[in-house]
Amino acid sequence: MPRNRFRNKEQRTLRAKERLEETANRTPQDQLKRLDTMFGEGLGAAKERAKLVKRIEERNRLKKEAAKKVADVKSKSEAKRLKIQTGEEKKDK
Repeated sequence: MPRNRFRNKEQRTLRAKERLEETANRTPQDQLKRLDTMFGEGLGAAKERAKLVKRIEERNRLKKEAAKKVADVKSKSEAKRLKIQTGEEKKDK
């Protein structure tokens, strides 16, 4: 086989790895924007778009759950503080 063919295959493999790294470093929103510029808004790469939308929704859901947990902790600590102020905590024990 000609030596050029191996060199070209190596270059293609190297470039493919670089593209994978670039894609991995993008957020799902950035990747959707990139697909829109490549194919047009909402066109092409339907499966990839569905995966990205699912990731975005999952990330948003996790953020909401985390915010709710923080709010619950704040309200519990506030409730405990109010009990201490009114003296109800001594009665509970």
